[in-house]
Amino acid sequence: MDPILTAVYVHMARHHNASVDDILVDPLLREEFVTLCRRSVGEDVPEEKLLRRLAGLRKRSKLPRAKDIPAA
Repeated sequence: MDPILTAVYVHMARHHNASVDDILVDPLLREEFVTLCRRSVGEDVPEEKLLRRLAGLRKRSKLPRAKDIPAA
């Protein structure tokens, strides 16, 4: 699941210049992130699990920094 979350995060960072915090806080960005993730990992995965996993990836420095991802 982590590679999918990472890929969706990179997509969001490129297209919306969004950081992890932006995704976690902004309802529209969060909804788009969850929707894109669920398309790949399954509709039955709870939103909370996806968001906690994303925050965990950031905490463990497993995500590229938003500022280092070129805009689309």
